[in-house]
Amino acid sequence: RRNSLHLKKNHYLNHSMWTHPATSGVYNVLILLEILCSLLLLTIWVSGLLPYGFVLKLRVLVAGSDFLSINPLCSIAPATLFNDISNDPVQLPQTVFLTSIAYWLFLVAIPALKGVLRIAALFSPGWVISPKRRGRLLQTIDMMNKWSLLDDIAISMSAGMIFQNIANPRGFDVLPLQFWAAELAAYPMPGFYVYLLFAVFSILSNHGSVIQHRDMIANDVSKEERWA
Repeated sequence: RRNSLHLKKNHYLNHSMWTHPATSGVYNVLILLEILCSLLLLTIWVSGLLPYGFVLKLRVLVAGSDFLSINPLCSIAPATLFNDISNDPVQLPQTVFLTSIAYWLFLVAIPALKGVLRIAALFSPGWVISPKRRGRLLQTIDMMNKWSLLDDIAISMSAGMIFQNIANPRGFDVLPLQFWAAELAAYPMPGFYVYLLFAVFSILSNHGSVIQHRDMIANDVSKEERWA
């Protein structure tokens, strides 16, 4: 009886999240813009136009004034590390191969696939993706979005652990205290803040998709009860 009602009214079969009357058009547009901007940002990152990682800065003070300042001393980014490992003749071919697979899989393929699946969940009608499968898909994407913050957390923790501040020892009375000092610090690149911001937006946006999906199910159930 339930299937006949659905087929008779063509309600589940014709509506997607984009066209369902229970969903908000404003939310749908915002979700779509976030997905497209995330895919565009991924393309920019792959092309190397927006650096992602952190830079090391070295500063040496003597008698309270700058004696040496190297900014940046070097940069550490996933793309840089990948190129160094790939071009290192000491590395085994198996190591380079596994590193390449992990790099392109976790940093490129999975984020791109996540964006494509979110667009499919947004525009696919019920005869393409059933409501049950759409709900499972959105839950899976929600879990993937939370793990996407792992690289941002790793970079921020690495930058905090690298910070070093060295001063002349206090045991030597010949030199005054803090006569010379050296500071080595890591500062995230601008791309780090951009990717972190969009990762948070992606999590919030997918939560909005989950809420929209639940509103669709609640509306469909109420319609089914009235039809019965």
